[in-house]
Amino acid sequence: MNEKFNSGSRRSSMTAEGEDWDNVHGITGRLVRFAHDHYYLTFLIFLVFVIVTSAVIFIAPTDPRCAQSGPQFTVCKQSNHDWEVSYSMVSRYKDAVNQLMNRGAVNYNFLLGASAISKTKALSQPSEDAALTLLYYWKDAVVKQNVNIFTPTTVKDMCEIQRLFVSHPFYPKLCQRSNGNCVQPYSVVQQFYKAGGDCTLLTDSEVQQKAKDLLNPANPLLGFFVSSEAGSKGFTNTTRALLSLGAPLPGFKDAAEDKDVQQNIYQSVFFEDFTCPVPKWLKDTKFLNPDFCNGRKDGEVIKGLESQLFEKFNMEGFPKSGQYKGAFRSPYLGASPHEEISSSEVMEVRWYSNIIQTMEFARVVNGDLNFAILSISVVYLYIAYHTKSFFLASMFMFQIIISLPVGYFVYYNIGQIHFYSQVNILAIYLALGIGADSVFVLYDCWQQSETDPSIKTTLGRLNYSHNRTMIACFNTTSSTVMSFVATAITPVMPIECFAIFASLVLIMNYIFMVTVAPAIIMIYYVHFEDLGGFCCYCSRSCTGRCGPKEPGVTTHLSKLREKDALYRCSCYAKVESDTVENGNPSEAFNERELRAAERFFSDHFSKLIIGFDLQPGKYKPLAYFFLAAITGYSIYMATQAFQLTPPKAQEEWFPPNHMFNKELMSRLAHNWKAGANSDYMEIVVVFGVETVDRSNFSAFYPAYNRGGVVFDKEFDFSSKDSQKFFLRVCKEIETLKCGKGGCGSNMLRQGQSPYCVFQDMLKFYNNETKSNVEYFPSKKEMIDTYTKMAQANSDKNNPDKYLEYSMGIEQGTNGLEIKWAMIPFMSSILSPLPNAEAHDIYSVLEKWIEGLRKDAPAGMKTVFQTDTQVAALGWTWMKVEDALVYNLLQGFAMCFPVVFVILIFATGNVIISFYSIVTIAFIVVGVLGSAKGYAGWSLGVAESIAGVIVIGFSVDYTVHLGHMYKEARSCHTKEEKIRYALTYMGTTVVGGGMTTLLAGLMLYLCTLTFFTKMASLLVWTILYSTFYSLFFFTSLCAVAGPVGSFGSIEVCTDFVKRKLRGRGS
Repeated sequence: MNEKFNSGSRRSSMTAEGEDWDNVHGITGRLVRFAHDHYYLTFLIFLVFVIVTSAVIFIAPTDPRCAQSGPQFTVCKQSNHDWEVSYSMVSRYKDAVNQLMNRGAVNYNFLLGASAISKTKALSQPSEDAALTLLYYWKDAVVKQNVNIFTPTTVKDMCEIQRLFVSHPFYPKLCQRSNGNCVQPYSVVQQFYKAGGDCTLLTDSEVQQKAKDLLNPANPLLGFFVSSEAGSKGFTNTTRALLSLGAPLPGFKDAAEDKDVQQNIYQSVFFEDFTCPVPKWLKDTKFLNPDFCNGRKDGEVIKGLESQLFEKFNMEGFPKSGQYKGAFRSPYLGASPHEEISSSEVMEVRWYSNIIQTMEFARVVNGDLNFAILSISVVYLYIAYHTKSFFLASMFMFQIIISLPVGYFVYYNIGQIHFYSQVNILAIYLALGIGADSVFVLYDCWQQSETDPSIKTTLGRLNYSHNRTMIACFNTTSSTVMSFVATAITPVMPIECFAIFASLVLIMNYIFMVTVAPAIIMIYYVHFEDLGGFCCYCSRSCTGRCGPKEPGVTTHLSKLREKDALYRCSCYAKVESDTVENGNPSEAFNERELRAAERFFSDHFSKLIIGFDLQPGKYKPLAYFFLAAITGYSIYMATQAFQLTPPKAQEEWFPPNHMFNKELMSRLAHNWKAGANSDYMEIVVVFGVETVDRSNFSAFYPAYNRGGVVFDKEFDFSSKDSQKFFLRVCKEIETLKCGKGGCGSNMLRQGQSPYCVFQDMLKFYNNETKSNVEYFPSKKEMIDTYTKMAQANSDKNNPDKYLEYSMGIEQGTNGLEIKWAMIPFMSSILSPLPNAEAHDIYSVLEKWIEGLRKDAPAGMKTVFQTDTQVAALGWTWMKVEDALVYNLLQGFAMCFPVVFVILIFATGNVIISFYSIVTIAFIVVGVLGSAKGYAGWSLGVAESIAGVIVIGFSVDYTVHLGHMYKEARSCHTKEEKIRYALTYMGTTVVGGGMTTLLAGLMLYLCTLTFFTKMASLLVWTILYSTFYSLFFFTSLCAVAGPVGSFGSIEVCTDFVKRKLRGRGS
């Protein structure tokens, strides 16, 4: 074995032969010299820069398209379009339908004339958003006894719970109205109690008689309240109620106008606690008579519905009250609201509301972000432990953290990307891991340079440490950034923004590491390095590893301190007792013993890999064992990873112990005798529209400028063939089969017939003209008939809204023209849908539509189908899930080749690069295989993001070891090279892994399953990366590592150059 390893307790030269680190030159050399000579000025420039850029994002107002108020650094208000793949045809079709509905209402009003504007009466309809579903069911032990849910006590309890809703002080201002009175809620309670009556305890006979009416199969209107098996079993062990506020709010044309504003009013006034006086933002809306505080004092709090439910069932979060109520623990976690009917009977109570879920989601996300602070604290303490300096830990942690606002400044003001969501917060965990890894590289190089006899000056030490760090961290940062770049090439905008932001944060951290970190090292060196421990700053009397380090202060350090006025006036300079004799300036750089961790890797760990007999070519049993075991395990995990598919069930955002969990969603959607319309997907078939023009649309502002409808110029609804074809489509919908798992029945439509406007027009026309025609003889008669129908409809108390958007009659160049038509119908497709079932049903519909396009007459060829749900449901969400899978595969296709190129430049050797890429591939399949094999997950949002990012993280440790293997030029065998790499980079690999691991572990404290999934994925990534780099990669190199110039890229390039010169001659 090479002499340098004979002792195992002495340091070796870290440098390549012939390198003179004291001779500082080039651009980086000038940067190092400036940091060496002007370290205070360097740090001051950095401080001014980050303060100015941070001040901009924390003071300058935000883009109103992001949020109504606040600074630039503000989480944007969520919209339904954020995660939508807006450039897909599915998205364009859904937007087209939304626009047609709005255009239809406008043109409908135009046909009626200015004096007869069609406007939905305020609060005349139930609001889909401002609704509360109450669910009641027996516990399992009672369900098995076939006990009916309706008893005198349970019915009384249901009534009292419902009274929390209808007795809210603002309910009379917001309830659904008919003839000036509040409409009775669609509740099972109304079947037992009179409207407005007290919740008195009924007799058993009264309850049983009314329960019998509910269970009567001949009463389909009451089927909403009982289970699907109620008819056959004669009882129901569960029931529900649907309580809705009215829509639209006074001042708004309909429920769709400024929908976000109306939802915010419902939420702020009814569901949340409301404090008088009325806030300015509410007065500034279209809402009429918003003064809810008449007769109330300023500061008076009206408890919201959610708070009343919490009090009713003793549900408490942490903190229990105040502005940050439930910030660290949601009241819904572990909640099991119930009513004890008797010693053996317990009725479980659950509730669900779109608005309450939105409130809870925001509360949970904001609470989860608090744990980022805990991650910072843990990583800070580990850096302090590794460097034995709170000063270095503080400065480097500030450098890491400040890279986020500076990165955001570039992201927002230079990149002009103004979208920022909670997902972007994940960048802090990535910055902590990569940033801490860079710190360990710099610090370890600085410590190792102290004992290099070839370095004679402090400037040389700084130059050496800076150069090594700049190269090593460029390799790791560039590979990680490239994984984010691959992630950013996705049509899913929040993930794209997260990837861009994370890339900029890591780039900023690298720039600070190259430019500012040398100055921090110099300040540390001048002021604190010879203190030798955590605590000694102004006193040498404290215990522990304090007091001056051996062998004392060098001539270089003394000279630096003599020139440093700040040091001379400091308290610890007054107790300086270190002395140095004039002599060899490299006196302090003599060889000293390895640090304990380095000695472990040199004397013990390396022998596990290269064998205890250090002679070259000897048998290495453990290395072969590691290679065989890890390869076999990776093959198995690859089979698991290849089984990952998009979710077969709807993505879960809350954990099992949260009230809004998977079980509640299932209970609400399934096993009812009759469902609410909101349980099913409405489908529309549209004629006359080609697409939506997105030319002025920006995906970063998804709720704005979504484009305009492009009509088919050839569309012609007036011809006989076109009218017959339209009627044919209406009839086909009546009989269209589904036959897929996502449908509630075998038929595609859900009970009621489609709304076929043309059929109704013919009936109206035949009644008017006393005829029996099957089609209109002219376009004019068709338009006149529609106009007369609209007039008759507007005279009703509750006009039929379908008529407004079933046909588009607009003013054209040649008078009134029929621009488009649609057929809406309520399908039997249950919502929400898992991806696999969504694809099955979507294929059925698209196959049918494709057949219609082939059979359609001229003028009716542009036909499509879409759903009318929000973008987070239906076909648009199906496309989001598809895009996530595609992004993962595309990321792999991009990342692996790019990372391989980076590895070639980092290691300078094709063989080492190939070993590294195999190790990385094993890490990736290990992480994804664990997601499937151990956790049973599907390829959802978190898995798709992490799948590509794991490549960037897994590169770090492998490239560190590969780089050091290359740098061991004075070592002549692969065993010596591996021992050298482990000795001088093993501690850095473990340190980098520990910080990212600790940061990832903190995510387990979060509530949202997205963050806890990311915790598992980060932890698996670090564990696999650290283990595989230390055991698999090193074993590969120990068994078949290149020696000398074998595999060297320099030899390859020289060979190519010689061939080219020979060909040229």
